[in-house]
Amino acid sequence: SGPSFPWPEPVRWPQATGAQQLKAQLHEALDARLAKVAGIILVGGGAEFLKPAFPQAIIPADAQWANAVAYWSAVGSIASTV
Repeated sequence: SGPSFPWPEPVRWPQATGAQQLKAQLHEALDARLAKVAGIILVGGGAEFLKPAFPQAIIPADAQWANAVAYWSAVGSIASTV
């Protein structure tokens, strides 16, 4: 076998930092309106990545596909009315 490398344990810190940066940008862009949001739903492949910055957020069971399923449902609803 080849050489082993001691991987640093906190590999997740860049993720937490990125999530916090996104949260700060949302606060900057939305200002007081962010406090009025009724709830946050995190979807997509990055949902778990963002969870540390938004601990109160809901993550659907299949977060990676939640956007696609919602868009498909919306398209189906629109198509049925045309």
